[in-house]
Amino acid sequence: MTVKLLKGIVTAAMASIAAAATIFSVSAYDIERHTQAEIKDMYDRLFFNIHTAPEYAEAYSAVSPVKSGKVAEDTLEEGLNSINFCRYLAGLPYDVELDDSYNIAAQNASLIIYMNSDQPLSHQPKQPAGMDDELYAAAYKASGECNIGKGYMNIQTSVIQGYMSDTDSMNIPSMGHRRWILNPEMKKTGLGIAGFGTAMYVRDRTRADKFTGDYLCWPPAQMPNELIGKNENGYAYSVTLNNTYDKPDRDKVVVKVTSKLTGKTWTFDKNSSNSVSDMVGYFNINDQYMGFGTCIIFNPGPLPENDAVDVEIKGIYKDGVETPISYKVNYFDLLDDSDYTLGFEKDSYELEIGQTMLLNGYDHPLSSGGYRLLYAADGGSYKDLADRIESGATALITAKQEGTLYCYLGHSPQDYYPEKCAAITITHKHERGGWIIETLPTETDEGLRYRKCSICGKEIDREIMPATSVAVAEVTFTEEKHIFTGSAVEPKIKVFSGEKRLTADTDYTISYTDNTAIGTGYVIIKGIGYFSGEKKVAFEIVRRDPAALSKLDITFKSEGIYYTGRDIEPKLTIKEGSYTLVKNSDYTVTYKNNRNAGTGMAVVKGMGDYVDTLELSFEILPADIGYPWAETKLGEVKYTGKPIMLRLALNSQVSGEELIEGIDYRVSYENNLEIGTSTVTVTGIGNYSGTTTNTFNIVAPEDYKGGDRTDLIEFNCNTAVSIEGANEDNTEVSFVSSDGVIYNVVAVISGTFYADLPDGEYEVWVVKKSCAPVHSSITADSEMSSIDVKVYQYGDINHDGQINVTDTSLSSAFTKGRRAPADSEQRDMADVNRDGKLNVTDTSKIAAHVKGVKALVIDQDFVIPTDGNDKQKTADTAE
Repeated sequence: MTVKLLKGIVTAAMASIAAAATIFSVSAYDIERHTQAEIKDMYDRLFFNIHTAPEYAEAYSAVSPVKSGKVAEDTLEEGLNSINFCRYLAGLPYDVELDDSYNIAAQNASLIIYMNSDQPLSHQPKQPAGMDDELYAAAYKASGECNIGKGYMNIQTSVIQGYMSDTDSMNIPSMGHRRWILNPEMKKTGLGIAGFGTAMYVRDRTRADKFTGDYLCWPPAQMPNELIGKNENGYAYSVTLNNTYDKPDRDKVVVKVTSKLTGKTWTFDKNSSNSVSDMVGYFNINDQYMGFGTCIIFNPGPLPENDAVDVEIKGIYKDGVETPISYKVNYFDLLDDSDYTLGFEKDSYELEIGQTMLLNGYDHPLSSGGYRLLYAADGGSYKDLADRIESGATALITAKQEGTLYCYLGHSPQDYYPEKCAAITITHKHERGGWIIETLPTETDEGLRYRKCSICGKEIDREIMPATSVAVAEVTFTEEKHIFTGSAVEPKIKVFSGEKRLTADTDYTISYTDNTAIGTGYVIIKGIGYFSGEKKVAFEIVRRDPAALSKLDITFKSEGIYYTGRDIEPKLTIKEGSYTLVKNSDYTVTYKNNRNAGTGMAVVKGMGDYVDTLELSFEILPADIGYPWAETKLGEVKYTGKPIMLRLALNSQVSGEELIEGIDYRVSYENNLEIGTSTVTVTGIGNYSGTTTNTFNIVAPEDYKGGDRTDLIEFNCNTAVSIEGANEDNTEVSFVSSDGVIYNVVAVISGTFYADLPDGEYEVWVVKKSCAPVHSSITADSEMSSIDVKVYQYGDINHDGQINVTDTSLSSAFTKGRRAPADSEQRDMADVNRDGKLNVTDTSKIAAHVKGVKALVIDQDFVIPTDGNDKQKTADTAE
């Protein structure tokens, strides 16, 4: 990936593909869904700031003697929080831990990136000058096992802006970094940073639980705007399929992405570009091993903030049966920009040559707010005075030459804030003598020391010396509650002496006592190295209180469920922290109305340590009727001069059961009167949806070679009305005779409808809800008579069969007087409010329908005009 900075480029590369470790499987889990409120709370728990400078417990060195160093715990934890937060958003377990050996590997990989500053980022790096063979071998191996990055200010920035984005020409073909971070099998990782080189160990597969979900998507269902950033290429989408799906074929997969705020829909299919020169509109399927599954990748380009995006993926299969995926991505603000300020902490700073400082002009932890740093200098060019690694209004500045560097905040050299300025005075590199003890530390009190520069005599490096005994250290627990689970409880701690955080096994050792039962346990720390003394801190081990189910994290599949012909029990996961409740041990669940299409109900009752009763509803959607035909063709039928209909033998593609006409489907025919090919259309109802067609041939009696067919439906009729546009139930067809008698036919779907009417002339009315009534005429006698009519919905002003932005524009033009309706019919179609006027109400209703805000439904009682009596009869009819 390439993100341009004032110094160099930010790049990232994924871990190489190599043999992985053994999978351990104990239990199973699916993805969790989180609300925006829950995500905001989780960010408070897993806080990280992309504008902080890394700190080191042991300094690295790129010159002799070369050494990798060791990153400080606080820096590692902030980087780890960014990883676990992304996994939380994706619905994965967010308890990935740091491993010491992995940290060493990642730090070695980071160092070789930094030392090879003039080389391209590589998983097979060259040996830099000064690095011995042993360290090079370790760094080379680690480079192939890590996500690696170059040019990032800190670890968490490389995670958020680098690895999780992957929207650049190098990485979009595979989305490798993102997939490694979202590897369900990862339990441990390691992190490193040296200068502008960063690395994350990603080859761990030691998580015991097995992921059973069908897919992972990123961006996830709820996506903070702050994690997207601004990129002219947008932010690519990825959907990684589990092995429950067949391997997808790019020639068959079709992805549709619809933006609510723009109203645009993008379609990605075999005709879409998979060239990295076409970043926007890019579409690819990658099956390289990147920790998990086969990945479908598509990029609609930049989207507005707070958008709601619908994604639908078709042409993907399970065991040969198409199984589409659909989901929604809601973008939202994780933090409130108004809570953060623009400006530097101080007006002036001092920095000596060779030193690095963090300068932050905007204190938002996840955003640059569109601001950037601008520079001026005394004593030379600002580029000569200092090197910088920048991210928006924040920079790591390394002094190179004496002078004064002036830093301004703004948007461009022409648009900045003169009053938002910080002056950095760069001095000579001080010559340091030994430490001068101003106040000697004791076991209980801090001391103070400093050095003096032998050149200028200035006091420098003034620092507090911690009290020497850990007995006065502050010990805090990372978790507030310590619950007995049947084994020893060993809570994690943080130890501080003053403002200094102490390091386990460097500054102190840790042990526990009385920690195997409910009651009071103790953690004991003993000072080592600089520190001495001992401290014993109590903590309470408690039995858990009964927990209300309604207060727990509940993941329940309530959408995307289709009729199967069997009782449906949607996936239910209930978690308390990292513990997943066990059915029939922690709760019971019973189901109601869980077989047929409609609203089902799961009744969940707590037991044991859990209380509460929950009712969780879910929607069972009609199954697609698919291809229920036993034969690909329905054969030949002898011409009779009457419409021909067949008794169909259809079987469900989901349950195998025989389908019942009128309950599972309706039938309509096209061209079933004259010699030729007739089309049978079956439309699912009830537990089924969609349509399917088949054909049969009507042949002349002298050409018919078959025997008598037992599946023919015989009926008498002399009139036929072919209706286009009646694609919903309850379209009424009425025949009005010359003496005013009304014969009614209820049509249920587009197609041809028949009636056996007394001889005579008839006025024909076709009436459908929300549509303009259609008037025609027909003659009934001994010969078949037929007419064709088309029904248009009110609001379809230009009669193109759909209500769209063209109709909104026409309505607006009529309302504002810029254009008059072409005729009375067009005026009638524009009057959707049915008040005889054309005004802003009509335009608003049409616009709301077009934008998907509110469907246009018009309730209008239409009275069929008659000249004689209006006695109604029901004609003998068929569809």
